Amino acid sequence: MGERIPIHSDHQAVLLYNTPRDCWEDKSGSITAMYEAYYYGNHTGYDIYFRGGDKKFFYLLGKVKILSRIQSIDIRKQDVYVAGHRVNAQQVDAFEEGYFRVHTSVRTYFGKELSFKSNQYREIFRYFQALAGYAAGVAKENSPLSFLSQSYLRLEKEVPDSVLLDYLQGSVRLIPHQERLILPFDFNQSQSRAITAAMQHNISVIEGPPGTGKTQTILNLIANILYAGKNCAVISNNNTAVENVYEKLEEEQLSFLTASLGRKTNVIQFFENDQQALLTAFLEQQPTPLTEKELKRMDALSQTIRRIQDIEVETAVLESQLIELQHEKRYYELITDNIPLKLKGSLSSAGYMSLISRLQEPRKLWFYERWLMAYRLRLKRWNADINALIQSIEQLYYISRTKELTQQIASNRHYLKQQNKEQITKELQVLYRRSLEQHILNIIASNRIEPLLRVITSMTLRHFYRDIRWC
Repeated sequence: MGERIPIHSDHQAVLLYNTPRDCWEDKSGSITAMYEAYYYGNHTGYDIYFRGGDKKFFYLLGKVKILSRIQSIDIRKQDVYVAGHRVNAQQVDAFEEGYFRVHTSVRTYFGKELSFKSNQYREIFRYFQALAGYAAGVAKENSPLSFLSQSYLRLEKEVPDSVLLDYLQGSVRLIPHQERLILPFDFNQSQSRAITAAMQHNISVIEGPPGTGKTQTILNLIANILYAGKNCAVISNNNTAVENVYEKLEEEQLSFLTASLGRKTNVIQFFENDQQALLTAFLEQQPTPLTEKELKRMDALSQTIRRIQDIEVETAVLESQLIELQHEKRYYELITDNIPLKLKGSLSSAGYMSLISRLQEPRKLWFYERWLMAYRLRLKRWNADINALIQSIEQLYYISRTKELTQQIASNRHYLKQQNKEQITKELQVLYRRSLEQHILNIIASNRIEPLLRVITSMTLRHFYRDIRWC
């Protein structure tokens, strides 16, 4: 047996190669002794003894790494992520070959899959907790402010991995969304895009002045959340906003899906009223499930309505561009007394703009470029002043761009005239509504959710509020 190798677990790491797993593993904590092993005078590997046994195990040189610690990393202003997951790190040491050792209160990680992020969000979090502590001292018992302050105060010192963490960090995560988008309530293009974005991200902000359809967007968003088999809470610091959503659902005979909570009186009233009649009325309708043909029809109509809405928006943009172009052209004609050259080109507006950009460059025009420009502009010889040539090409640009915009607008209007948007929208919303109702029936039939309609006493409600946790 060769010379014993001293191993200081705090300053060194012994990695052994695990062949079945095809990876290196840190075994520093389980090794009790390690010796150099020789075969016919050659250093071929190591004899290693492990805790809990007297048997030695031989490892080839290529299966052992002895790494030295380089430095300890200051993590006071950083969060530590191992393989993309945040860990409550107490100490992080950097080793040779890009390895790190991370000590937590539960276990020790060793590897290369380590990253760091700023933890400045903790200061914001502590500020919210301080506000909650102040609010708890001034809020009336059982008031909304009291419940909110209690929720903040129940949070741990560390911010949990949740939407709250992403919000405080100013980050947004993508959410895989496989379900088809349903829009059983009125919608336009921007609302449809907003709902799609909201279903694909864990945080979304939809804003707009009064009358722009935010309530309709919320209704369609609720429908898609339910369609995806999830729960939904609608909250606001404005009671009117929540009441508008509830009233819309009530108009659609879907209010049995909601529990109007918030104020204590609302909670008591909701659970004391008999909600069974609303559910019974819905079940008596017995909506028929969509056939495969109807599902394909719904998908085809969805694509058609999106195409119609895209073209409507495109047409409005083109019309605005045409008006601006005409104003710009009139201004150009006012400051230009006469056009020096009468050119006869047939290029696109982009082609003319490319020529103008090249003529405005300081570098010399080569013979081939001059010949090509003369050919495209029908010039018999190249003897024109550059500035005069640019002015003449600009005139052709305005003519060409005006023609392009006019033709595209006419083409779009022709397409929109051929489509019966109102009829398509009505048929599509009927299919969307049937699809949503069938999904609700399936949830009720499969008992995959707790009964919504049950009697809860005031004492139970107090326990319910007391047990609220951030998720």
